[in-house]
Amino acid sequence: KMDTGSDCPSFLYLMDLRHSLTADISGLVRIAAPLSSAALTIAFAVYFATGRNLPFSIFVVMFYFVMASALNALHMSFHVRNFELETWEWYRELRALYLIH
Repeated sequence: KMDTGSDCPSFLYLMDLRHSLTADISGLVRIAAPLSSAALTIAFAVYFATGRNLPFSIFVVMFYFVMASALNALHMSFHVRNFELETWEWYRELRALYLIH
């Protein structure tokens, strides 16, 4: 059972990237390294493209991590039975497409 008292994790639980990392260093490198390198690339590109606007660059990087976390949670939810979004037709169709891919 999950800490939430349910066998099925919530979307917010899956958004926590710590649940995607394994205990070994290979899991950390496999997931965190690409996210961090992409965030740094985006940060430098936005920083120089906006005329060195640091607050906006920080906002873009923070938004990047929020979106990465949300998309990772959506991906992880495809592997959970009776997930809370299964009541929506768009979710069932997206999961079906994912599973046949």
